[in-house]
Amino acid sequence: MRASVDDRLKRSLLGFLLILFTGAVACAQSPADALSFPPITRVNRPWTRWWWLGSAVDQANLSRLLAQYHDAGIGGVEICPIYGAHGYEDRFIPYLSPKWMTMLAHATRVAQRLDMGVDMTTGTGWPFGGPNVSNDDASAQAILDSTSLAGGATSDYTLPRGRLQ
Repeated sequence: MRASVDDRLKRSLLGFLLILFTGAVACAQSPADALSFPPITRVNRPWTRWWWLGSAVDQANLSRLLAQYHDAGIGGVEICPIYGAHGYEDRFIPYLSPKWMTMLAHATRVAQRLDMGVDMTTGTGWPFGGPNVSNDDASAQAILDSTSLAGGATSDYTLPRGRLQ
């Protein structure tokens, strides 16, 4: 039994409409999926700078603080070891010493277990100062100044010459 031309045309048209409808449904769902919020991971959670003053840290407190940061929604920490906090010199850990490296390894293991990231500043100090920077190389002072200008006016203020202050 052969289908008539009309029957074949009807089936083809029905198949075409089914494909068109399925495509329209898929297209209607795509924008919602494309605009949905991505899953929350350490990549899109906020990170924080984590000052290690005098690197006076210990494993128990590193673990406790990382857990608190994680529970608060922090995705990672940027460790900034910086020379001292007065009054706690007996707890200071020399930067990059074996004990300091043990503390860093511990913090990294705990962060990994909590699915957090760990990063480091590129050196100690602010931004790279410390006891090893002599007065000749260090910034010496901050000079605060202000100037008021009328709308449309330009300034003829010149920056001081010589060593960066």
